This record gives sequence, C-alpha cells and structure tokens, in this order.
Amino acid sequence: MRFVLTSAKKDLKRWARDPGAIALWLLIPLMIGALVTALMGGDSGPRPSGLLLIADEDQSTVSQILTGAYGQDEIGELIVTEQITRDEGRARIDAGEGSALLIIPAGFGDAFLEDRPVTLTLITNPAQTILPAIIEETTRAMLNAGFYIQRIFGEELATINALAAGEFDIEGGVDPAATGALAGGITERINDLAPYLFPFALDVEIVKPEPEEGEAPAKQVPLALLFLPGILMMSAFFAAQSLSGDIWQEQEQGALRRLAVSPRPAILAFAGKTAAAAVLLLALVSVALAIGLVYHGLPAAKIVPSALWLALSGSALFLGFAAIQLALPSRRAGTIVTNIIMFPLLMAGGSFFPLATMPDWLAAVGRLSPNGFMVAQLTEELVRDGLFVIPAASWFGLTAAAGGLFLLAGWRLQRVARR
Repeated sequence: MRFVLTSAKKDLKRWARDPGAIALWLLIPLMIGALVTALMGGDSGPRPSGLLLIADEDQSTVSQILTGAYGQDEIGELIVTEQITRDEGRARIDAGEGSALLIIPAGFGDAFLEDRPVTLTLITNPAQTILPAIIEETTRAMLNAGFYIQRIFGEELATINALAAGEFDIEGGVDPAATGALAGGITERINDLAPYLFPFALDVEIVKPEPEEGEAPAKQVPLALLFLPGILMMSAFFAAQSLSGDIWQEQEQGALRRLAVSPRPAILAFAGKTAAAAVLLLALVSVALAIGLVYHGLPAAKIVPSALWLALSGSALFLGFAAIQLALPSRRAGTIVTNIIMFPLLMAGGSFFPLATMPDWLAAVGRLSPNGFMVAQLTEELVRDGLFVIPAASWFGLTAAAGGLFLLAGWRLQRVARR
C-alpha cells in the first residue's frame, strides 16, 4: 500500500507542475457551457427578439391597426416595433441595425377600405435569417386576414369609410338610416357565417397524463440545465484522455524500464497512477460542478453524489484510454486514436447536445455509449429531488467496468515495461 501511495504522490506532484493543462481541462468546457447557456437565454429558455422598423406614411386608422397587431400576444414577445421615416429606416437596415423595414405608403387605409390594389414594402436584413422570416410570415398572415375581411365585410367597410369622411352627415349629426344600414349589414354577415363558425367543427382539448400512483408529477427542466451534465462530462473526458498519455512520458523518461527491474509489480505503480488520476479528476469536476450548481440554483448537497459519480466516470474513462494507449506502438498513434474515439463519443453522448433534445433513435444510440450512460445518470441526479438518485446498480456496474479496465491496462503496462 505504501508503494501505491508513493506512486500516486509522485504523479500528483508531476502533474501539478503543469497547471496550464489542468486549467484548460476546466476552462474549455466552462467556456462552451457559458456560450451555450447564453444562446439558450439562461434558465428561462431562449428569447429571440427582432426589431421591425415601420415607416407609416399613411397614418390612418387601418395602418395603426396593422402596426399594432405586431405587438399582440406571442408575436409581441418576438417582435419589437419602432416608428421611423423611410430614409432613416433604409439607412439603419443597410447598417444591419434592424431585422426588417416595413413601408406603409400614403393612401393605404383608403385603398384597403375601397378594395383597391395597394403595395406594402418589406425589406429584410440579409445578415439575419430566423427573425426576418418570422416578420415576413407574420405580415403575410395579416394581409391574408385583411383580404378575407375585405371579401366578407367589403360593403360595410366602405360605409365606415364614408361615415368617417362625413358623407352621411346631416344637420344635427349622422344620418340614422346610414348607421342602421351598417349595423344591419354587419349582423347579416355574421348570421351568414354562423353555421360555419358556431359551433366549431373541431374541438381541441389538451390533456396532460396523470402521474401513476406513487409517481411524482413531471418536472419542467430548463434547457440550459440539461446542457450541464454533458459539459461536466466533457471536462472529465478531456482530463482522462490527456492523463492517459502520461504513460508515454514515463516511458520516454525511462521510468518503465526501471519499473521492469523493480521488485514491485508494475500493476501496483499503475494503481498509484489511477489513484492520482481519480484525486485530480475529483478536484477538477468539483470546481466545475460547484460553478454549475451556483449558476442554476441547485442545492449545494448535490455536489457530493454528483462529484463522486463524475470522478468514478472520469477514472473509468482514464482506464479505458490507458488500455488503448498501451495497445498502440507510439505516443503519436495513441494521441490520434484516442482523439478519433473521443470526439464522436462526445457528440453522441450528450456533451454537445442534451440527450433529451435528440431524436429518439439517436438518443437511444447515445445512451448506449459509455459517456452517454454516465451523462444520463448524472442528469437524473441533478434534475431530480433528493440525493444519490443514481441507482446502486449503476454505481456497481460502472465500478465493475472500471475494475476490468484497470486489470486490462495494468496487464498491458507490465508487458510494455518488460519490453
């Protein structure tokens, strides 16, 4: 045991001389996580907002109804409007300061009420894609709605326009016959439409499934939080892959040759290296985990089971990479092969995209990968209430896998040392 502890202490001292590498294992995933969280809009989800510049040259009641519609309901959360002149709007769009510019020409309201052709101009910002498309589709939907309103209530709209222009004014006010005809016309149109609208032909009812007996209701998990387990596993992955290459450095320095003639088995030295890697991984993931827990407002007690799971996962990854490194002829080959293995696993295993957001078939494949299994279990630990949510079978299975990889890598190390 003393030999194992001495080997572990020796490796920890050597690795501590390169704090830059340790910082990179931590900072790269944290930077990726920060960018992803910013893009997702934090814990409350994405909030895209487009700026629609409006040059209303008509200033009629109809044009004001049109521009006011952009601020209603869900559309108002996506589109911010700003009144502006035509020339200033063109200049700002050319400078990339808005998502789109809508130009409402003079006479638009009269043309709509009198059913005459009129052209609205919508200029979109080519530097943006999603928000201009939303504005364009929203504008098209409004114009379609206006077309059908004109088809149905055309005569009544013409009467309203004439009333506004004072054509039915008489001494003492507005001609009662005109207003009565207008009310009667609107009532008649509504009665004509009633068989098609009331009752609605389609009734939609949204029913949420009731939780089974003893099962807690489904908990809404912020999208940004779903990224956290994969980001933490990425940090452990980078560290494990880099630490596994330390074997080549010891071979180049002659440590393995000295180990071959030592009375101590090489596997004991490898046990010390594995213990040192586990300690370093535990410290590394604890820092990253603490930052994530504070940002997402999770209970501080979650750090214990989550850090232990991450350290065990990182140790298993280290042992797997070490077995691969020892099966290859050179440091260069080991670096290339482990990188080729690492990045597809990171993609499929939920480090770049949460498993919950993947298509079902791809998420199923990702959960079959080693790190996908680790990420899925860590996600449950972080998002569910309570501590040590990860089943005992998962702890036992991962420990058994790490033990098997340790025996394989230790056996390979003894063979390399003898060579």
